[in-house]
Amino acid sequence: MIKDKLFRAARFYKRHGLKTFMVHLVQKALGVESDYNKWFLRHAPDKSVLDAQRETKPSFASKFSVIVMPGNDHQQGLKGTSLSLSEQTYAGWELISIGREDQKLSESGVVFVEYDKNSQLAEILNRAAEKSSGDYILLMHPGDQLAPNALFEIASEIEKGGYSAVYTDEDKIEASGIRHIDPIFKPDFNLDLLRSTNYISNSMVISRKTLSDMGGFKKEYGEGCILDLYFRIFESSAAIGHISKVLYHSKQTAVKDEISTAHHIKILNDHYRRMGIDAKVSETGVKSIYRTKYKVNGNPLVSVLIPNKDHIDDLEKCLNSLFDRSQYENIEIIIIENNSTEKSTFEYYDKISGEHENIQVVEYKDTFNYSAINNYGASISNGEYLLLLNNDTEIINGDCIEEMLGHCMRDEVGIVGAKLYYGDGSIQHAGVIIGLGGIAGHAFVSLKKGDTGYLDRENSAQDYSAVTAACMMTRKSVFESVGGFTEEMQVAFNDIDYCMKVRNTGKLVVYTPFAELFHFESKSRGLDDTPEKARRFNSEVERFAKRWPEILKKGDPYYNPNLTLVKPDFSIKD
Repeated sequence: MIKDKLFRAARFYKRHGLKTFMVHLVQKALGVESDYNKWFLRHAPDKSVLDAQRETKPSFASKFSVIVMPGNDHQQGLKGTSLSLSEQTYAGWELISIGREDQKLSESGVVFVEYDKNSQLAEILNRAAEKSSGDYILLMHPGDQLAPNALFEIASEIEKGGYSAVYTDEDKIEASGIRHIDPIFKPDFNLDLLRSTNYISNSMVISRKTLSDMGGFKKEYGEGCILDLYFRIFESSAAIGHISKVLYHSKQTAVKDEISTAHHIKILNDHYRRMGIDAKVSETGVKSIYRTKYKVNGNPLVSVLIPNKDHIDDLEKCLNSLFDRSQYENIEIIIIENNSTEKSTFEYYDKISGEHENIQVVEYKDTFNYSAINNYGASISNGEYLLLLNNDTEIINGDCIEEMLGHCMRDEVGIVGAKLYYGDGSIQHAGVIIGLGGIAGHAFVSLKKGDTGYLDRENSAQDYSAVTAACMMTRKSVFESVGGFTEEMQVAFNDIDYCMKVRNTGKLVVYTPFAELFHFESKSRGLDDTPEKARRFNSEVERFAKRWPEILKKGDPYYNPNLTLVKPDFSIKD
C-alpha cells in the first residue's frame, strides 16, 4: 500500500509540478478533499495493475489516433494531454495536434495539423483524420487527460465486443490541477437520452473506417459536428459500447465552445428526417435539454384501464382529469371493479356510466390480483393502445396522452411511462432502476419540485429498463404478444416483470417527463403491513429474482454500477 501511495505521489508530482504538489499535500493533511476525489483515488488502478497491463500482449493490435482539437491555451494544455498519453499502459497510439503555426510543439512524434481562423471545426477534424494512421480516433480538448489505463481498457472492450465506437465515464480536473470533481457516470447507449441531451459528451473512441463510411464530419453543424456524427453512427446500426469507468478527465478551466441551440435543433431535425420520423424539436427551458414531440398518426382508440375498489373520491378526481384536462378524446375507459363493499361506489358507477358513453364498468370478482385484473380489462378492450392507470392518479398537462401516444407509436418502443408527483409536488416516479432497494425502485423519489436531480435526468426523455404501471401506455398487440402481466405476481413487481418481458423482445421502455400526473401513492390498497401481505411480498421478490437473475447480477444497463442502489438520487456508491 505504501508503495502504491509513493507511486501515485510521484506521478502527481511529474504531471503537476512542485507548487501544485505541495498544495495537494497540505490539503490532504488538513482533510480538505472532496468525497468524489477520495472515491476516485480509491478506485484508481494501483501500480501492480498498471504494470500488469503494460506487460500484457493483447491480441488487439490496433492503433489509436488521439486528435487534440483547437482551444485556448493550446500549447500549455497540449503538454498535459501529451503527458497523460505517455503514461498509457497501451502503447499503440499517436498524438495529432491541431493548432496555428505558432502553437506547434517541438516534441518529436507529434503530428501537427495547421488551421486558420476561418476554418470550420468539421474541416480541420476531417483534415486531421486524413493525416492519422490509426484504426480508431479519439478527440480531446487541449489540457484534457486520459487515465493511464484508458486506452488499454478501451482496446480490451473493442476486442471483446467488436464495437465500432466506445465511450467511457468521465470527470473534471479542478482548476488547480489537484482534485477530481463533477463525475459523469453514464448509462449504456441510451437513444432517447441522446435525443434529449448530449450525455456522451467527450470520451467517444470511433473506428476510422466508420468515420470514413459516414462521410466524415459535416461543417453545417458548427461545433455540433461531433454530436451529429454520434447520431449517424447509431443510424448505421454500428455497435456502440460503454465502459463504466472514469477514464477521461476534462480540464475544468478549458473554454470549450458549446453547441448553439440552432445547431442542436438542426442536428436532431436532420436525424429524424434521415430516419423518416415525423417529429418536432423544441427547447425545454432547461439548459442543453431538448424535447422531441412525435407526431400522433391518425386518431387511434386508447383503452384506459382503471382497477377500482371503493375510494370513489380518488376515482372521480382521476376521471375528471381525463374529461376536463386531457385534450385527447378518442378514449374508452374501462373501470375494473374488484370487490367494492360500499353502496355509494355502485351508485357512482351508475351515474358516470349514464353520463359518459365511453365508460364501462366491468366486474372482476376474484380476490385482488393486479395482474389478472389488468389482463381481464385488456381482454375486453377495443383500443389499439392500452393506458394502464391507477385510480389515485390525476392528469396534469392537457397533452399527456398525446405525448405518451407519440412515443408508443414508434416501432422500436413497447412501453411508455410518465412523470408522477406526490400531492406536494415532489417526484414519485421518474423511471425505474432495476436493483434499487433490492429488486427495483423509482428514480428521484421525493426530489422537490424545482430542484435539479443528477444531470437533469428527471427532466429528460430517456430509455429505462422499466416504468411504473401507475401510468403506463403500451400497444395492445405488444401486450398480447408477451402474454400480458404474469398472474403469479399478484401485487408487487408485476409491472416491472412486464417491462422485462417486453424488453426481451427488443423493444424500448421510454420515460417521458412531458406526461405529468399526480399519484397519491397506493391509498386504495394500503400498505403491506400484515404477516400475510409481507409473506406474499417476499414470495414475489423471490419470484422476480428467479425470473430475471441476469440483470440483477450484472446491473441495470440504463443506470451505472458506480451509482448507489440504496438511495434513488443517483449518488455515488460507497
